[in-house]
Amino acid sequence: MRTRESIFCQRGQRHIFSRVQNNRRSPLLFKVGENRKASAAGQRAACSVKKLSLTPLTVISNFAISTYDSLFGNPDDVKVDGIPSIWDYVMAMSIRGLAGSFGGFSIGGNSVAQGGGKLIGHHVIPVYTCGHLDQRLSNLPKPIHDSLHTQLYNYTLAINVLGYAVDLIVYRRPTSRTVKTPMQRLGAKAVGRAAIAAGLGFFYNSEDLLGVGSLPIGVVLALETPRYIGKHNSAPDCQRQR
Repeated sequence: MRTRESIFCQRGQRHIFSRVQNNRRSPLLFKVGENRKASAAGQRAACSVKKLSLTPLTVISNFAISTYDSLFGNPDDVKVDGIPSIWDYVMAMSIRGLAGSFGGFSIGGNSVAQGGGKLIGHHVIPVYTCGHLDQRLSNLPKPIHDSLHTQLYNYTLAINVLGYAVDLIVYRRPTSRTVKTPMQRLGAKAVGRAAIAAGLGFFYNSEDLLGVGSLPIGVVLALETPRYIGKHNSAPDCQRQR
């Protein structure tokens, strides 16, 4: 859509150009025509300045929008390994000690941990915490493996509840509009995955589980964490492929 100024500039240029052309028909008015031509050039320059004067406002507006998106992010548009937002940092700081609230398991050093039975390969960074399906496993007796995952599901649930609470603080919007769960959104950023892994390490350590398993959990966690924080993860779906 043309603005009033652009229409004015175009009409003014046509009018001056027409007068220049008419003056060129008479040799006596040739000098006048040159002056008119100079006026036409001046008119075009003035119009260009008017157009350019709007550019800084556009740049500032685009910068403000980009800065807002970078700071707050968009909970409905999860970009894997994009720029972390305020939400990501608040969540990362909050969940590091969250795993410590799920105590009472304490199988480390327990005779149950040394029991026989069928061994199950345990993903020390579970897929539902955005761990990759293809990772080194720690083999655990099935009863221990099942009980362990009960605690880890609670850990995931606590992160999701915390994330929805932070949503209301940061975005001031109903959480029902979000497409991904807080765990999925947190696992999409390296800073979030680092916090998740730190929480898992705190959990395993507080429950004396780091030395448990064939290929101990602590060893596997130390080997898999750098890969997980990097590119070897299941973000942003954080679930097994069906």
